[in-house]
Amino acid sequence: MVNLLMSIVHTVPDIPRYHTAIAEWLFTFVIILYLPKRIKGNSNLLLHAFWFILILGFQLLAGTMPIQFWIINMIIAVLIMFAYILTINRVSLNTAGYFVIIAFTMAELAASLEWQISYFLQVNIEGATDIISLLTLMVVYAVLFSVVIVLEKRYKARNFQIDVTKNDLWSVLLIGITIFSISNISFVNIQTPFSGQYPSEILYIRTLVDLAGVILLYSQREHKMAVFSSREAYTMQHLLNKQYEQFQQSIKNAEIVNQRYHDLKHYINLLRSETDINQKEAYLNELEQSIKPHEAQYKTGHSELDILLTQKAVEILEHQINFTCVADGVHLKFINVLDLLSIFGNAIDNAIESVRSIEQIDKRIIKLAIFKQNQLLFIKFDNYFNNELNVINGNYLTTKRDKTYHGFGLKSIKNIVDKYGGNVKISTENHWFTLMILIPIIEDDSNNV
Repeated sequence: MVNLLMSIVHTVPDIPRYHTAIAEWLFTFVIILYLPKRIKGNSNLLLHAFWFILILGFQLLAGTMPIQFWIINMIIAVLIMFAYILTINRVSLNTAGYFVIIAFTMAELAASLEWQISYFLQVNIEGATDIISLLTLMVVYAVLFSVVIVLEKRYKARNFQIDVTKNDLWSVLLIGITIFSISNISFVNIQTPFSGQYPSEILYIRTLVDLAGVILLYSQREHKMAVFSSREAYTMQHLLNKQYEQFQQSIKNAEIVNQRYHDLKHYINLLRSETDINQKEAYLNELEQSIKPHEAQYKTGHSELDILLTQKAVEILEHQINFTCVADGVHLKFINVLDLLSIFGNAIDNAIESVRSIEQIDKRIIKLAIFKQNQLLFIKFDNYFNNELNVINGNYLTTKRDKTYHGFGLKSIKNIVDKYGGNVKISTENHWFTLMILIPIIEDDSNNV
């Protein structure tokens, strides 16, 4: 079997190792360009140079090893690309794994296509072999690199590249393994229904299968972006409707305030004429309660958050909750609207659910703070609680009776924060439940290598 393998491999003109190394580095590099960076400036440039030398060195070393190490060497090459992304980008393991499969498949296609064209030209044009090889490499890599730049820039503009779930990862992993296995099967065994018999045929099959793999991977991303856009459009329409309702409510509030202003002199006369202190206090409370529903509007500097808080204000007033908000919403701009609504919606709902059942009204307290420190975004929720919390294996479980549709709020928050490379910390002390969210602020740095 080994002899057969060796004889077949020797009939196929192998892709020069430095061609493979350049392809792997180049398409990992283009992926890295459009993901959030850990570091910038000269240190970043040195890291790119380091990883290029490492990838090139490993491929040259792998070229000297027996064919039996081929699969192991491929796995090591993928792991190096994986480490390359994790070193420079602030992304989760899922996201790094997702993109390394795309980068590796693109590199396989680029190297295979370039070498197939180069082999064809070298066979049909005598002499100038090195020049043909070099020109083919430069042209093919430049074209594919440009195409990937356009696609990744498009995805970056929609701000959903890091929206990678475990299902996404498994999906591209399955596609990547299948494509790699079929495209390279001729190099292992020519006695299969999917193998080629001749060198040009083997290269053709490899290029074709790699091309199909790339199309499949990017089709999956297009579908994902379409679903994401649809959800985003629905949410934005919902927000617009709420914004319009909020505007209408503002007009109504202004009319009510004007009406209260005209009625105020009657209330003043009533208060002056009232000699019973308790009754006077009751009148004042009644007056205060009558205007409270019309003053709950928020201006945090983030319009979508303002709408959400205004929506929640109705429930907060209904349950007589003391809600304090000190927020600089400008720092939330880099968070996708869907993610932002999910984080704040779930956190506020959980806090309201916790305090609404407290009998002492003065202890129904919720505090929200949003601020920036260095390059970290801090989002802090505090709420008083009386009931005993259910904690299993470090996870906080719902205390609601209906557990079918609840208990996912904190899990959802953690998943979203993890997507942005942040952390969620929960603490309970002296009947205070604190949810602290820390997220590294992502700036638009696609132009910075």
